[in-house]
Amino acid sequence: MLFVECMPSKCNTNVSLSFLQDICALAKKVIESENALQNNRFFSPVLTFIEQSVETHGNTIEKVALIREDGDNVDLETSSCSENDKEIHRCLDSLTRATITAMTNQNLLGDVWASVQKQGNGQSASETKTKMDNRNNDLDIKVCSTGLAPLFSFLTTCAERCPVFLLHILAGHDEGGDYSGGRDLSMLREAMDGAVSSILHSQVEISIQAIKFLQSIVSLTQSTDTDTIKNNVRSLVDEYNLRCKTNVLCILLRGMCGMFQPAVVPAACRLLLHALSTSALSTVELKTLVLRGLSQEHFLLGDRAWRIIYDFCLQCLRSNKTLDEMVNIMTDIWQLHRFENVREIANSDVVHTFCIQYGSNK
Repeated sequence: MLFVECMPSKCNTNVSLSFLQDICALAKKVIESENALQNNRFFSPVLTFIEQSVETHGNTIEKVALIREDGDNVDLETSSCSENDKEIHRCLDSLTRATITAMTNQNLLGDVWASVQKQGNGQSASETKTKMDNRNNDLDIKVCSTGLAPLFSFLTTCAERCPVFLLHILAGHDEGGDYSGGRDLSMLREAMDGAVSSILHSQVEISIQAIKFLQSIVSLTQSTDTDTIKNNVRSLVDEYNLRCKTNVLCILLRGMCGMFQPAVVPAACRLLLHALSTSALSTVELKTLVLRGLSQEHFLLGDRAWRIIYDFCLQCLRSNKTLDEMVNIMTDIWQLHRFENVREIANSDVVHTFCIQYGSNK
């Protein structure tokens, strides 16, 4: 809170810029201290401070990021960005990288992030996770998830306020590196895969923040900003479309089968509707997806109810359903799966009532 309260709202003077530099330097010392190595409570507050800084200075950061991304036109850079703007960008770039690196090294981003992060060399996710589990057992490494919620919250704010800067942070550049260089997308993939894997996390806040981050990525796929911005965040969009979109929809549907914590359902409904209505799935692709998400292993309401939900999702593809309608039907599905003796519910009166209520709205 001290850092947040001390952050200058504008850095248009040498005094205010120097103050921001000092705060960022102090925050960096905090996460690199011996205390931080022994207690993980230092990292989330610093990441929250960075998020608030991006909220305040996002336009400035993005302006610098866009100019650096778009080439080597020195005149354009000089006329569009002041030295203060560049220094704000440098300070937050440096502190962000140091914080994420420290949290990763401290194993504060959960088992899923760790297993995804170590994938490579042709290894499957299961093989990698087994090796990670064995390594953790051998070295007694403590892995926790305390950093996931603030990390996803920060990534969401970046996606909304400065997506080009977000891609720079997640694209493997060195601190202060050239934006126009080649990109290593491994960290971007870690973030997206980690968010998808966290949708069904047992901790409510982690699940909600992961969903919000994915929601921000879906929004970027439909961005109405300039073509320049669209081109610069194309890697974000492509990675989501190629790697995550289908899994996101399947996991959201699966979570509606009673797996979500109650507080997660509204956010999950919002993402599900947005992801469906902005996708270009064919009828066949949608049916395959719903069969995966609402498989017999998870969906226990019977074939008639399954058909009603499939038809509802089909209407969502055509943007014929509202968020209220999505929340209503998915909340009912979730509640029905929370009944006792749910394995025997398919032929019950409550499912019959559900089918009558929603069957007429095909």
